[in-house]
Amino acid sequence: MTDKIPTVHDVARRAGVSTATVSRALSNSDKLHPVTLERVLRAVEELGYLPNGAARGLTSRRTRVLALCFLDLGDPESDAGDDAMLYIDGVVRGMERAARERGYAILIGAVQDPDAALDLAVSLASRSDGIVLLGQAAPNSAIQRLKRLPVVVVAGRCDDDHGRVDQVRVDNAGGMTALVDHLVSVHGHTRLGYLGGPADSPDATERWEAFRRTVTGLGLPVPAPLPGDFTQHTGHAAAPALSPLPDAVVCANDQMAIGLMTALAERGIRVPADVAVVGFDDIDLGRHLRPALTTVRQPMQPIGAAAVTLLERRLRSAQLPPTDLRLPTTLQVRGSCGCPA
Repeated sequence: MTDKIPTVHDVARRAGVSTATVSRALSNSDKLHPVTLERVLRAVEELGYLPNGAARGLTSRRTRVLALCFLDLGDPESDAGDDAMLYIDGVVRGMERAARERGYAILIGAVQDPDAALDLAVSLASRSDGIVLLGQAAPNSAIQRLKRLPVVVVAGRCDDDHGRVDQVRVDNAGGMTALVDHLVSVHGHTRLGYLGGPADSPDATERWEAFRRTVTGLGLPVPAPLPGDFTQHTGHAAAPALSPLPDAVVCANDQMAIGLMTALAERGIRVPADVAVVGFDDIDLGRHLRPALTTVRQPMQPIGAAAVTLLERRLRSAQLPPTDLRLPTTLQVRGSCGCPA
């Protein structure tokens, strides 16, 4: 972030056009020559210009609004689709509470198409003082476009080379290591299966790498990970691939573990008597299963609260060095691993 917020005049000067032409370009006017339109849009991107509220408001006043942008992983055609949002709900509650205490409102936007995340983020940023990009909603293109506004990346991958973007993450590696150690040292499981998450999810990547390192370090065979996307649907669909049945299946999040447990029950396979199943996140739903889900708890509401704290901190002092905050995780032992319920 720099001291000078780019204006429509800066864009016009960079593109060599009038401010009226810039306005028409940003309104998707079909009256502009394609070459002119491309020149204006290139200037907008290079300068990090945000039309309307944010760029103009930061020069004079605050909106007292903080934005959150995320990908909606739920299936709109399925009644179970909302379950994929349980992790995000916790983060939102934490943000809302912390923002309310500081006199801010929260503007929330979700999109199902990853290719539309940048446009949504820019739209939200134009109406807010700062923005939180959650998970896969934080491609480097979005971070670079919004870099003149306070940005916090939560559970995402930040390649910002300007050192001005703050991050909030959790200790995925420590949590996964504790989970695998428990299965092996307490229950004696030696044949493990793994149900992974989206390839573009930094959380999923960190959890798989920690699983692989821990299993290798224990001298056990590393299974080929089954593909997943953090939804109950892919957990349910993974059940037929578990042949022969391993001692335990480690799932990269709770939603997939819940879907898998449902499918196993439908096939007459008992958890944990026939196979243990464990997850990651500690969403509320997992605690009410029978058996209750053994998992790793990540502090969802504190994640949201920390994001608000970092935004407010950067609003007060834009030149502070970036913060990369990693919150602890804790093992939650319940009945699905074989421990007493």
